Amino acid sequence: MRRRLTRLLEDQHGAVLPLLALILVVLLGSAGFAVDLGWIYWNAIEIQHGADSAALGGVVYTSESTEKAEAEGREVAAINGYIDETMGGPDIVEITTYEEDETAVDNDSELRATITHEVPTFFMKVFGMNSVTIQRTAVARYVLPLALGSPESYFGNDPALGHEPGLWGSIHGTYTPKKDGDRYSALCAGGGSGSGCTPNEEQRPSSGWGTAAADGGYLYGIEVEDSSGLSVEIFDGPYYTEGGSLVLSGDSSMSGSEDIVTWFMLYGPDPTPLDTTDGNELLCTVRYEARDSRQEDFPSWDPGWTSFSQASQALLGTMWDDMSSSADQQYCAASLDRGPGIYPLRVMIEHSDTQKGRNKYSLRVNTAGPKPYIYGIGDIGIYANVEEGGPPSSTSPRWRRFMPARISSSSCGIRGTSPVATTRTTSPCTTDSATSPTAPGRPPTATPETWDPASSPPGARCSTGT
Repeated sequence: MRRRLTRLLEDQHGAVLPLLALILVVLLGSAGFAVDLGWIYWNAIEIQHGADSAALGGVVYTSESTEKAEAEGREVAAINGYIDETMGGPDIVEITTYEEDETAVDNDSELRATITHEVPTFFMKVFGMNSVTIQRTAVARYVLPLALGSPESYFGNDPALGHEPGLWGSIHGTYTPKKDGDRYSALCAGGGSGSGCTPNEEQRPSSGWGTAAADGGYLYGIEVEDSSGLSVEIFDGPYYTEGGSLVLSGDSSMSGSEDIVTWFMLYGPDPTPLDTTDGNELLCTVRYEARDSRQEDFPSWDPGWTSFSQASQALLGTMWDDMSSSADQQYCAASLDRGPGIYPLRVMIEHSDTQKGRNKYSLRVNTAGPKPYIYGIGDIGIYANVEEGGPPSSTSPRWRRFMPARISSSSCGIRGTSPVATTRTTSPCTTDSATSPTAPGRPPTATPETWDPASSPPGARCSTGT
């Protein structure tokens, strides 16, 4: 009996089977855990993407309405499969603005989106874990376009009211050479037209003028808190062939060219004002054909005048053309009141194969409510033909001090909403370029030159390279 028991204990036949069964249980458990872990990790990434999308989708409306920003954020989250409880879904989608919680985001141009989603498990259910709750958060910041060229309710000179920053808005005919100062409207780098010229590699061709699909030219933003009674006026809007670059607004023609046609197009408020083709309402359009003289529009105008100061205040007041009542109006809504926001205004040239010339103008806006602002967005074309402290001259240096940008707190990273910074720079020359002050007839450089007229010799001028 003892011998049989000893033999049984020493016999190892069949011992592998229970060991294999035990190993299989461990392997299957590990595989199941790996599957669930990968599933949870993948869902966490998807939930993060949903939070990112919700924050980005809603933040563009923070400048318009916090309620709309929150609604759009939840709507975008739902499109990505995360439906909030308030919309009948199983998830929790929290959209937080600066107005609601100043600790959640840094300023009123930011939006915080948090999505809480329950992810079901597979093999982990064996251990009693039927689901895992995952929460992901994203914060998006909407940086509005920099307000270029004017922190006021006017852009350029207003001879009627005495606002004289010494600058005009500027746009050139499509075949005016780029070297004459317009960086983007010019199709040619030098002289010539059509296929006979060297193409301007930075050209932004005009197309679709007069329609909501228009593109090209320059964009301005009209920022309003209360749009009741909104009016947009244009001074010296048509291209006048009389005069020259150093008189009046500086309109100047080129020999052997066709007169340019200028469009001014106002759109409804847009959270993405740099793109006017994404469903914007076209509110008003004005089309100016060229004139030989201002006397065609204003009979009391003297063609011999070389400065607007020679005209009476009454005459100068009538030279502001309200888009809503302009004789050159092509279309205008009965009311421009579309609520608060940024109303894009596009200034563009109607393309022609022989069109050359330089048109200068000013803009101003007004409402029945708080003071509105108008400024360039993206880039601007400007022209200065008046010497600060003296009349224009073909030999004396011409220079202006002006504010190139109004920088908001959201752009400079300052916490809160109140700080507004402005910078000042000096250009010694007639300026006819986009974005930054530079030499006449040359595209802007990265760093504009500065100039002290008191320490410069008589007749000194800048020379800024292309």
